[in-house]
Amino acid sequence: MLCRHASTRTFKTRLHSFPEASFRFKTVVSAQSKKEARKEISIAKTSETLGFLHSALISINGDNYLLAGPSGIGKSTYSGSLEAQLGASLLVNDWVAVEKEGQNFYASGLDFAENLHHSERCLLSGIIFLTYNDEIKRDAFAPNKLEFRKLLSETFDTASDSELDRLSSFWLQNYLQLPFLCAVPARRGPKSVITRTLVGLLNRQKARHQPIEVGVIGLGSIGTELAFQLGQLPYIHKVHLYTLSQDKTIGYAIDMNHALINRGYNIFEVHRKPEDLFASSSSVFLTFRDRSDIQGVKNLPERWQRLSGNLKILNDYVQIIGAIKFDGTIFVITNPVDILTYALYQGTLNKNNALRTYQVYGCGLEVDVARALYYGKQIDPNLTYNSIRVYGNHSDMIVLKTPLSDLDNSRLLEVVSNASTEIRRFVPMTIFGPVGAVVRTFQAFQRDGRAHVTLIQQEAFIGGVIDFRNQLPMISEEIFDGEYQTIIEHNREVIATYLR
Repeated sequence: MLCRHASTRTFKTRLHSFPEASFRFKTVVSAQSKKEARKEISIAKTSETLGFLHSALISINGDNYLLAGPSGIGKSTYSGSLEAQLGASLLVNDWVAVEKEGQNFYASGLDFAENLHHSERCLLSGIIFLTYNDEIKRDAFAPNKLEFRKLLSETFDTASDSELDRLSSFWLQNYLQLPFLCAVPARRGPKSVITRTLVGLLNRQKARHQPIEVGVIGLGSIGTELAFQLGQLPYIHKVHLYTLSQDKTIGYAIDMNHALINRGYNIFEVHRKPEDLFASSSSVFLTFRDRSDIQGVKNLPERWQRLSGNLKILNDYVQIIGAIKFDGTIFVITNPVDILTYALYQGTLNKNNALRTYQVYGCGLEVDVARALYYGKQIDPNLTYNSIRVYGNHSDMIVLKTPLSDLDNSRLLEVVSNASTEIRRFVPMTIFGPVGAVVRTFQAFQRDGRAHVTLIQQEAFIGGVIDFRNQLPMISEEIFDGEYQTIIEHNREVIATYLR
């Protein structure tokens, strides 16, 4: 059996000095004996350029992935499901050797099954860990270092502490350099749900090599400026537009296409139905705004006054998302951004194609970070973006962490919290700060960068800093801080109050 992108060199030539270099026994032995032999081989041969993993190796149209995890979690079962749905081929079904060469990783079989033995090494496209652990209630995520250590410990479930250190050394040294790495909690639902998650993740990886088309729903001041800035990004192929006023949408599209004619012809495309926009876009930005009378709710903070109307509009999009089985990503900009982000996710849970936690993000905190950096530089000119952390809910419940003194940090937090009010002393609304923050967030999402977003977590919502890896969130280890958990509990109360 040959593997696309395979090298002519095999692992046999690299391991010829080891007595079991062929990775087969001449006589029939027990499964436990095979497992121990594999572990001994792996411990003996692990190095800076060679690692081993308890996993299945599958190939999908020339892209080769490992499904890793402890015994009994379903690696073979899910490999079969992916064969049925994506045409995957199972190359190795139990233990795999991975060699690093330059920037590439190559996988080959360390297996005893004659019909599956795969000696030609394959260019590795990524690794998906199946895990029993679901502390943070996510459908899939890019593991941080602490989470990755736990995944390795779970996968090498029979190893002693010293053996685990040895087996993990290659992976801990190289995990950030892998082309794709994620974890999928196997207890988030029945096997059919986990299979859909795996299929969705693999399809998203395939789509990353295709032209990027995005959609913007709502063309007020923020939506229009956002659409225009997205259209200027060199990797955006098409920006799809929808708002209730078709004439206005057509006019904006013509004007923006004239402005960017040097980038391409008809970058901006108008849709008469939101269904068509969702079907055409891999990422959708929601910037709609309820225009109904807000009489009687003006006692609420300004960004909360249109919650009821915005929830009704959002529900229309929830129905569309379920009907067309949308598998892209949604960025929520409409206020109150935090609760609407969760409402969108929650609204699809009873649908046949529920959104996954990694498909929905709220864009609000990034503008708070920008404001903290702007005003913070007036205190310390050496303050940098990466030295600032903001957690909580946009404008309402913020925890600000900077290297400034406690007193300066408290003063800075007050200024940031009142920034929108200060701007509105001079102009009707903020536009460029929020739009710039959304564009930075999208660029981080596309190009593996850092951003502050609201995301679904622990059956609630929370805003904080994340590093995107292959369009999946890698969450800071600070999520376990008590302060962070206090905000989570507060947000659960908000959900109970407003989303009954």
